[in-house]
Amino acid sequence: MRRLWVPLILFLAVSLPHLDQGDFRRDTALYAGVGHWMWESGNLFSPHVHPERPYFNKPPLAILIHGLGMQIGGRDNLIAARIPSILAGCGVVVFTVLIASRLSSAGLGLTSGIILTLSYDFFRRIREISLDFWQLFFLMAATWVTMRGVESERSRRWFFVAGLLLGLGLLCKPIVSLVLLPILAVWMAISGNKRHVLPFLVFGFFGAVVSALPWHLHMISTFGDSFLSVYFGDQIADRMRGDHGSASWTYYLTMLFNYKWPWFLAALFTVFLAVKKRLPSQDIGLFALGSAWILIALPALSAFTDKQPNYALPLFPPLAWICAIGLHSITAPRFAKWRDGGYRWLAPGAAVVATIVALLPIRAHREPDSDLREITRTLQENGIAAERAAGVAMQSKEIALFYILTGDFPLLGLDNGYEAGIVKKRVFRDDHPVLFEGDRLILFRPVDPAPDQG
Repeated sequence: MRRLWVPLILFLAVSLPHLDQGDFRRDTALYAGVGHWMWESGNLFSPHVHPERPYFNKPPLAILIHGLGMQIGGRDNLIAARIPSILAGCGVVVFTVLIASRLSSAGLGLTSGIILTLSYDFFRRIREISLDFWQLFFLMAATWVTMRGVESERSRRWFFVAGLLLGLGLLCKPIVSLVLLPILAVWMAISGNKRHVLPFLVFGFFGAVVSALPWHLHMISTFGDSFLSVYFGDQIADRMRGDHGSASWTYYLTMLFNYKWPWFLAALFTVFLAVKKRLPSQDIGLFALGSAWILIALPALSAFTDKQPNYALPLFPPLAWICAIGLHSITAPRFAKWRDGGYRWLAPGAAVVATIVALLPIRAHREPDSDLREITRTLQENGIAAERAAGVAMQSKEIALFYILTGDFPLLGLDNGYEAGIVKKRVFRDDHPVLFEGDRLILFRPVDPAPDQG
């Protein structure tokens, strides 16, 4: 079990200290509000950013998981919102180790887990609500189950279960999880398992349909073209056409080079060994899987002009495998002894350092947004009901954040006879409507219309 607990301790060591710092920012606020409201309202199938505004951009599974954490730990609880990301990350680390151990050796599996855990842009994702983390968790689980199927006489059952897991990935984010089908099919073909390719594609795809299709049919039957135009149009087709960004196709290559240093040196060494046909025979299968994964997933991700660092999460486990192969080919005596001895004292040392960091008054995140917190205080101090705040042009993230802070939703629009004034600072005056204007959030409090003079 050492191959598992060492990377898990490392992962927790870089994840847990000062987990309470920061605030609900960007998509974390959006997913937190949507997820908590789904549990609070009992509507677990139709995401809403506001009781009057359905949310069509993303499937509900990962949002529900984080919402459950907040339902248990508290609505305005940043730790409760982040804990599910840590759980997903632990799962990804475990499957990364298990897959490498199955295709190569326990030692290389341990090294893979350590490399993954200490990759900056991997562990930093636990500080947010990350749909990508849960998507990757189900992809890794599906990969491990597929390998069990290749080795089993009842391979089709395993492939169907892998498809079910793949479908759960599709319920975290649209379409991306399907890239696993060609990845594993190519790996089977080049690793001497061609007879499994067609059964895997058929039963894997069928399993994905079984688990993912019901929710999509529910949303189509409930919301019709409104859902289709956003989910398949804006979120998929428009992103591929370039309507959501124009980042270069080299975006992820540059990002990976920056964030995985110095691991990239080990990856380059592995590629050099492969070109020279000097890879250890026991590592060829793992190298084949990692290479197929990167060569298929990287172009697929780069096809979308909307590029973000978190979208690259599926590339980190295969890169960890390839880097680990290079590190296990290094013959430096002291390093080889430490490596082959299971990286003695690494985990205890990391735990001690993490404890010290947690106790020190170190700020790992920016201070909470005082403007956003001022919303709640202004409403409470002046006895203003939260639902009396009206947002004229509030974005979904702002609506969700308002709900997290107050437990209520703002009015949407001012078509009810109320008026709103504009004040550039946080103020409350008896002779003026309340307007809160922060860095990212504008809230209006409606004022009762003047009595009818007629």
